[in-house]
Amino acid sequence: MSYLVFLGFFLLASITTLSGQRCIARNIIFPATARVRNVGRVKFYLDPTGTTIPFYIRKRIFTKAFDTWERATCINFAITSVKRGADIVLQFSRVARNIPVATATAPPTQVTLTFDSGEIWSTTPNNPPQNSLDLESVALHLIGHAIGLPHISNTLNVMNRNLVKRNTQGNPITKTSLRTADTNPAVTKYGGPC
Repeated sequence: MSYLVFLGFFLLASITTLSGQRCIARNIIFPATARVRNVGRVKFYLDPTGTTIPFYIRKRIFTKAFDTWERATCINFAITSVKRGADIVLQFSRVARNIPVATATAPPTQVTLTFDSGEIWSTTPNNPPQNSLDLESVALHLIGHAIGLPHISNTLNVMNRNLVKRNTQGNPITKTSLRTADTNPAVTKYGGPC
């Protein structure tokens, strides 16, 4: 079984829709040794419950996000139907905070990415709901942390702590394409592109 090694890593990505929509993970929690141990097969599981977003839409969005990282690295991601055997679990749940958040926790054997079921999630880049967050953009960001990547400074990059970039009209710009600055740390850790 593949394991993710993080040595007590805990990430809380705050994505309040009324303010800055920033990830508050600190780069100091990403030691150089934080990496996927078996890049040949990292299994992810999609919890079928917890949200009104249809399962087939979540599966399409999350699979696309994993495929994006796979093309940029030598990590082979594969979906599994067994939660216990998964390296990464994606779930929707009401996060126990006063503000809507998405979280990622990584004990030594399994990463859990939790998306707040109370958040307004956009599942399409065309005509997103007002005050929504793009699910694919946030998934790409959290998967980057799940494979041990820190934040980077350019606000246009997926791995920037600002999860939402706004255009001059104030509308959100989705971050669904990895840039060189996003992929360089992954390529250094894992090789690639494959």
